Amino acid sequence: MSLSWSQGIRDFLGMYGHYKQALEGGIIELRTGSAPTTANSAVTGTLLCTLSKASGTVGKEVLSRCKITFGGSGGSIDAVTVDGEDILGGAVSYDTSLAVTSVAVAAKINSYNPPAGKKYRAVGTNGILYLEALPGSGTSPNGRDTTCTPTTMTCSATSGFGTDCQICRCVVRGQCGNRRCGLFQNSWISQ
Repeated sequence: MSLSWSQGIRDFLGMYGHYKQALEGGIIELRTGSAPTTANSAVTGTLLCTLSKASGTVGKEVLSRCKITFGGSGGSIDAVTVDGEDILGGAVSYDTSLAVTSVAVAAKINSYNPPAGKKYRAVGTNGILYLEALPGSGTSPNGRDTTCTPTTMTCSATSGFGTDCQICRCVVRGQCGNRRCGLFQNSWISQ
């Protein structure tokens, strides 16, 4: 039997980390029937049991999140820091609209590799930047001071990371109606 990796886990490994970090806190579902055609195929068969390291009770990891809202019509975002650590890696100039600029800031954060290592992933949409701690960090980033330094533009961050930010993680896949969606929604990995 061969091992198949979904596009979601390949994307994660290419941008954020390693297998251990991607699979930490995960579960294995044993189901009836034949294996899906691809790792991205929908789940099939009846669930027989769920295997985890959690001694009977499976709890999903609750990751720390933060939201930064941009304003203005020109200038740049010069820095985004978490507890004084720069996670942006250089200024991003305003480009066309706040929506386009927020996507550019997220792309810069996701491509930058800070000296202390990558700890956050970002999604930009409609002038808002969503930051989320990577899997394996749990709620340890809660309360960390998050700041944004603009030139001409404005930006306001939540007071710090917390799990009560209520952002829709599904923004990563562009589906906000289904709370179960996320980076690894597929038949092989459940988040």
